Amino acid sequence: MERHLTMKKKLFLVASIIILLGLAVICVHGIRRVDSQALDILIQQELPPGSDEKDVVAFLDSNRISHSDYSSESQAIYGEIPKSRVGLINSSVHVMFGFDEHGKLIRHTVVELRKWP
Repeated sequence: MERHLTMKKKLFLVASIIILLGLAVICVHGIRRVDSQALDILIQQELPPGSDEKDVVAFLDSNRISHSDYSSESQAIYGEIPKSRVGLINSSVHVMFGFDEHGKLIRHTVVELRKWP
């Protein structure tokens, strides 16, 4: 009987260590709230090349992405999703939409930036 309790204690200890290690990894690396690759695919599907500034702004607004106004100087609109992960690492997703001289979308970039607090 004594040996059986010891085995249960050992299993409980091992399971506790595994759970604690898993929680530590989640705290450090964070839980992703926004998948930058999925956002990139969504942009490709909904904003084909040739879309105009109004289409881009409507997309950003409908997806609750904060953004700049269209800048004729840089021919771009910039968007940001702060706190794209929950955890110790600060993370944000940045989006840039580039336009040609006629105001038509020619490219976009999606980048996730991470930094330690």
